[in-house]
Amino acid sequence: ENLVNDECAGVYEVSITILYYKDMAIRVGNRKSEVGLGAFEGDGVYDEPADLVVPVSRDGDEIQWFRIEDGSNVGSKSIVIPMNARKVVLELFVSSHGDDEFWYSNPPNSYILANNLTTGGNGAFREVFAKIDGSVV
Repeated sequence: ENLVNDECAGVYEVSITILYYKDMAIRVGNRKSEVGLGAFEGDGVYDEPADLVVPVSRDGDEIQWFRIEDGSNVGSKSIVIPMNARKVVLELFVSSHGDDEFWYSNPPNSYILANNLTTGGNGAFREVFAKIDGSVV
């Protein structure tokens, strides 16, 4: 999605395999020291790896999980977390592409209008948040 034209456009489809390790320590290189994975021990929450992964993505064969074109777009998905869940982890990853790939260098819209520019706008600020049961987490 880096180039926005009919000739150089495409999306990769990938399959992901997740491999869980249940080792309390790993060796780094040839060093004799170990990096402990048990740093969060205490209440037993980290003893066992996850036995269920619930995807928070669009249904169907869509490539992007949620595609946000402008500030009016909202991506959402209702999921059911099992009642016996002891811990839930939400991992949020945001990646800009296409016309918004270099968003961090976008000037404010007022600057674009005042100088008759055609560059991307909306300023250099983007915000993404997640809500659970209507509350921001």
